[in-house]
Amino acid sequence: MTPCLEFGSDMYDLLADALIVREARAKVTGMDCRDFTWGSSGIVPANDQLHAGILAALRVS
Repeated sequence: MTPCLEFGSDMYDLLADALIVREARAKVTGMDCRDFTWGSSGIVPANDQLHAGILAALRVS
């Protein structure tokens, strides 16, 4: 599985993506590693196994 990070401020696109990921029982947070909210600048969608590793990589870079 290849993770897909989305950056940007087009909230309507991000909200649609977040809904699809959540419906698939995966995890979605903002790029800042906090819960995805209206003010988030991007999303990190991933399953539980990948999500922690992606967030760790974002903190390093």
